[in-house]
Amino acid sequence: MKLFERVQYFMARLMLGVLLGGLASVCLVQWAPGFGVDERELDPTLSDSTRRRIRDQNKSVSFWKTYARQVAHAVHGDFGVSSNFNAPVADLIADRALITAKSVAFGLAIAWGLAVPAAAMSVVWRGAAIPLMAAVSILLCIPLGLVAVYFFLLGFSATGVIAAGVIPKVFGYLRELLTESAALPHVLAAVARGVHPWRIFWQHRFLAVAPETLSLAAVSINIALGAAIPAEALCDSPGLGQLAWKAATARDLAPLLAVTWLLTTVTLAANSLATVVSGTERTWRP
Repeated sequence: MKLFERVQYFMARLMLGVLLGGLASVCLVQWAPGFGVDERELDPTLSDSTRRRIRDQNKSVSFWKTYARQVAHAVHGDFGVSSNFNAPVADLIADRALITAKSVAFGLAIAWGLAVPAAAMSVVWRGAAIPLMAAVSILLCIPLGLVAVYFFLLGFSATGVIAAGVIPKVFGYLRELLTESAALPHVLAAVARGVHPWRIFWQHRFLAVAPETLSLAAVSINIALGAAIPAEALCDSPGLGQLAWKAATARDLAPLLAVTWLLTTVTLAANSLATVVSGTERTWRP
């Protein structure tokens, strides 16, 4: 497939993914228990007419109509108004996007800065493999929400939680790639000639898995964005993750749908770009 055709294909897949992701958000919100129930109705000072007006505002409608209306607004650059925050959704996104971008960027930098040397040591130094794999396995088994609670109590930011969520995934898959590269013919030839192990690693083994590593880098963005939601919600970081969490708990569809579209676009764009550049679609396994 030529480059231009591949770009067209991934652009079409990007648009389809964004639309389906938004539709899934609408379905989950409208089918969730308690949708249409407003906590304001519990206020004993409200009159019956006010309660009826609140119920009429929250009256459940077809999610197809709801989604079509939201898409029409988004096409014109208007994402609506948040009923929970009482503010335009576009302003909420603009205020919080930079916070999440910084948290995700620094979290990815920390994760890759620790995962790559750890994976390298585990395949070059046999004695380091067992303790490193044990540490990563423990981190992988702990729920990210619990990690966020511990980090918050210790005074760490959401960046550390995001890094903790990315490290075991990157380490595990990168180590698998590097282990497979040891069987390549030119690597075996270098070993037979007595080339230093670290020179073999950087000049032959690591370069051999560079395309798959690029794809893994794109996938790690998806992992980091997913980790940002519990990280920012539990660490009280006012980013998009916290906005999505509060919008979901309040059944506030407008900001939740906007965040879903944004995160889906970033994730699919990163994956598509990595696939176009690397020319590989190797399946990633967590």
